[in-house]
Amino acid sequence: VALTYKVDAAEELRERVSERCHTDLARRFESYTYASFAMRLLQQGREALPDWCRPGSNFEPLLDFDLEQFVNAVADEIENPWPRRLDLLRLQREINSRIPTGGFPNQSGYEKIARQAWRYNLYHSDPPRLTFAMMTRLVDLLIRIHSGFCNGLRSTYSHVLLDEFQDTTLPQYQLVKEAFAESSATITAVGDDKQHIMGFARALPDAFQRFENDLNAETFELKLNHRSSPDLVSIQRVLIQDI
Repeated sequence: VALTYKVDAAEELRERVSERCHTDLARRFESYTYASFAMRLLQQGREALPDWCRPGSNFEPLLDFDLEQFVNAVADEIENPWPRRLDLLRLQREINSRIPTGGFPNQSGYEKIARQAWRYNLYHSDPPRLTFAMMTRLVDLLIRIHSGFCNGLRSTYSHVLLDEFQDTTLPQYQLVKEAFAESSATITAVGDDKQHIMGFARALPDAFQRFENDLNAETFELKLNHRSSPDLVSIQRVLIQDI
């Protein structure tokens, strides 16, 4: 399986394998975005989730969670004290944090509002709507609490390719780590820190360092590729000097 951040990258990987491999081999290769992979796994394993976080079978992806609209909608249901000035970025991080295996604890402040956001999307929306980060967290929980699902996932994929790895977010990385770090799968992360431009979308600033430390990975650096051919480099030098 190959996982990447963008839809066009996932499609290109699938096309390249189809062009280079016999049909019998090419159809063994699966290519997804992290989002579509999480959604597929959630559809497969939804019934194994606990009642308190199991979405209905008709759940839909939510591209963007309007936090201000949510807070206004449930303000009367959330007990005070409210933070004096609500930091929506902090609230978003709390919503996307890892789900405890024992359920959502009764906490106060941002933690309580975040738990309310989960309940709002799971039970008050019709159909239930989940962001891709929330789907990823549910699958991460499913892997941790259901050994049968985890073992089935690990036995399905002998090789895992993580493309454009510099764009990986924390929920995506933790899902992959939880699923495959303790498996026999060969895991390869490919990317370029010089192309780290997705920080605004909460891409990890140290994704490769985490990968090396957590998976005891061996690093290979490409010294030459099609983007750094001698002709292109000479043109780039002229442009750089001019700029």
